[in-house]
Amino acid sequence: VNIGRVQDVTSEMKGKIQTFLHFGQVHVQTAGEAQRFIFEEIPHPAEVARTILQVHDRVAKSTEFEKIRQGEEYRHHMDGQQPHSMHQ
Repeated sequence: VNIGRVQDVTSEMKGKIQTFLHFGQVHVQTAGEAQRFIFEEIPHPAEVARTILQVHDRVAKSTEFEKIRQGEEYRHHMDGQQPHSMHQ
């Protein structure tokens, strides 16, 4: 699963035994061909789902920051190549 393509993550515990033992499923919805992944018999599935979403958010922010940084570098580069007619 590509963390950047994650769209939604949910957890599910069915029945008394899974609830008592804190085991269940984690469902990961992604953009792409295989859109839904189900991980079974996961300990503490709500915590796992929350962690996946936190990592996704960090990756998304980091990717967005990198795009902004690259855009600023490109603008500075282009500013340096343009003639400055006002300073003549």
